[in-house]
Amino acid sequence: MDKNINYTVQTASADDCGGILSLCRSLIGTDGCAWDEYYPARENIECDTAAGKQFIIRIDGKIAACASAAFEEEHNAIGCWDKRMKNPVGLYRVGVASEFQHRGLARALVNHIIEAAPSMGADGVILLAAKSNPRAVKLYESAGFEICGECRMYDTDWHCMQFICRRNTV
Repeated sequence: MDKNINYTVQTASADDCGGILSLCRSLIGTDGCAWDEYYPARENIECDTAAGKQFIIRIDGKIAACASAAFEEEHNAIGCWDKRMKNPVGLYRVGVASEFQHRGLARALVNHIIEAAPSMGADGVILLAAKSNPRAVKLYESAGFEICGECRMYDTDWHCMQFICRRNTV
């Protein structure tokens, strides 16, 4: 984590959707990025934002990083997830603007979603990490995710990764 950056993770507002889409579009074609001109679409971002599940980090007024957490049946149905999870939330569209990469912002967003998952009613966090993106896989593993399977969707090979939320046992 870069100690010289002052930021907070915040829930995105409708006014942020254009900036989030611009950030995502700026990453297309970069090393490991599985996105294209069709995904993510404005509708994905607007839907997650309206549901209060789109998170951003803003630095000097600019959206520097984004991620969303949503419940999506398509990914829940993959079948490789630990059966102890009855209601996992999916971690989607983690992106950091090029000029802010390697400063711990993606990790801050991932940690925020892991910590917020129980308050969303989730007992775990699931994600698909492109096999072509070893930096992302390393980030998720360092945050406590484990690879639990593989799949091919959207013309891409993925690692299925999961984090099981621990319940307080007081």
